[in-house]
Amino acid sequence: MSQVLSSINNLNHFSNQNSNKLILIKFTADWCRPCTLIKPFIKEKLEKYTDTLYLEVSVDENAEIVEHFSVKAMPTFVFLENAKVLKTIVGSATNDLDAFFAEYYKEDA
Repeated sequence: MSQVLSSINNLNHFSNQNSNKLILIKFTADWCRPCTLIKPFIKEKLEKYTDTLYLEVSVDENAEIVEHFSVKAMPTFVFLENAKVLKTIVGSATNDLDAFFAEYYKEDA
């Protein structure tokens, strides 16, 4: 279901291999309760939107990627396409994530 990112080079390689696909990066930490609570919601969205590629970044283990995306809080969700950031959502507000998916996949929210 998910892959773990370990470096910017790893991300760039993954993005280049999956151009024209939506990539969702979740910035998380083991100690982050909201990150844990939102897992079932993310799993549900990934089952519905099977074309979405999902990556996780541990903020405690990947300072380079955290700095690259200026992550200040968890969870943070970054949506990429063609190596460009489409949207960043900070926090576990499921309605914001729902709205983005609906807009991207051209659905009614």
